[in-house]
Amino acid sequence: MLMPDFIPFRKSISVFTRLTPRKLIRPTIRILSTVALKIGVFLPPLNLFKRSHALPELIMSSDKLVQQIMRILSFKMIIFSGKDNSFYLFIRNFVNQILNYLNMYAALLIVATIATIFGSLWMYFPFAEKKGLLAGVNHRSSHTKPVVTGAGFIFYISYIFYIVSCLLFSTWDVPWPLFLGVSILAIVSYIDDLKDLWFLIRLVVQMLAVGLMLYQIYIDFSVEIFDMNVSILLVLALVGVVFSVGFTNLYNFMDGLNGMMAGITISALAVFALIDNFVVDFVDDSLLIYTAIPTLVFAFYNARRQAVCFAGDVGAIVLGFVMVYMLFSLLLQTSNIVYMFIFASVYLEAGMTVIQRLLAGQNIFKPHRIHMFQLLCNEHKHHHVKISAYYALNQLLFGSVIVLMNYFDLNDLLQNLIVIGMFAVETVLYFVYKRKLMGGHLLEFLREKKQ
Repeated sequence: MLMPDFIPFRKSISVFTRLTPRKLIRPTIRILSTVALKIGVFLPPLNLFKRSHALPELIMSSDKLVQQIMRILSFKMIIFSGKDNSFYLFIRNFVNQILNYLNMYAALLIVATIATIFGSLWMYFPFAEKKGLLAGVNHRSSHTKPVVTGAGFIFYISYIFYIVSCLLFSTWDVPWPLFLGVSILAIVSYIDDLKDLWFLIRLVVQMLAVGLMLYQIYIDFSVEIFDMNVSILLVLALVGVVFSVGFTNLYNFMDGLNGMMAGITISALAVFALIDNFVVDFVDDSLLIYTAIPTLVFAFYNARRQAVCFAGDVGAIVLGFVMVYMLFSLLLQTSNIVYMFIFASVYLEAGMTVIQRLLAGQNIFKPHRIHMFQLLCNEHKHHHVKISAYYALNQLLFGSVIVLMNYFDLNDLLQNLIVIGMFAVETVLYFVYKRKLMGGHLLEFLREKKQ
């Protein structure tokens, strides 16, 4: 039986079930009830939170809960795997490392982040519907009903908690320039979601944010102008700015299908985590965690047959910006260009479609409906989540190959030849299959549409 302090928990379930797929309602309620019961056994009454001196007692109670869960998990692993099974030992050591890394205070901050994000979305959904913040259905849409947009603000909320985490727990310097860049991008992008801004305003803001990001990773682009000695670093600076702004906007294109942006982000974060732990330490682990949290929450609402929400520019632009920061940090640490292909799916889909439209004489800044994932889902009626999973797995394949090659310390030239070869083969297959989807031609079809 639940403690009296947990009676409101039952009432909150009715709110949660409105946003939960029908098939998941009963299992979800069962799991949440079990968790609440376990917490009720170990936690003191909720009025504990009203006493400031009671926090250490709460932490100790939470430790008891973790220990109980570990005993249950260990017992089950022994039953199914045996005491001497190496897999059991691996899991036990891995969990212990996580618990050692995440002290209880940091764990409470992560729980607070998750609760704040879910609570913010719970309040935002009715607000957005009331204010008409919906992505309508038009000739280029992949959805069939109006969907709440702008939900990507949860990424900015998560990065606020990340800064708090850096101030309290992290051994890394607090990335104030990066956070300032994220802040101005989030504000301007959300305004753009409400009403379309002039593209030049968006471009200037994005270039300013990229400048702050490059300053954050300490890239020195100084050049002796008066001696007329143009440094290669100046060229790299221009390339870096152009690539960063371009990649950020290409990432926005991937928000056009249910589960697409979340899928490629999760696969990229998994690859970054493997590189950071087994190859080279290039990024704060907390940044990976506080990027993964809103991504998984967003996937919960977006990766469905009928999405509950879209990220909007405020989510896609900010997320693409942070991905560029991680990528540039990795390139700076390793000087190995092969890491660029971690985002092979983004280059292949978004980049190649832009080239295709340019060759056909179309305006690339106008909306369209010729991404291959759009053709597969809209014209050929494939399931959104299935297609998104294919793209995520493709990106994970490239990333896994890159991780393995660097883990076993292959020659850089050999790495680049292997990955470029893989990308070239996939590009050919991409255009062949896309040509088939478009009726046997690529450019003629677009020119007809233009007319």
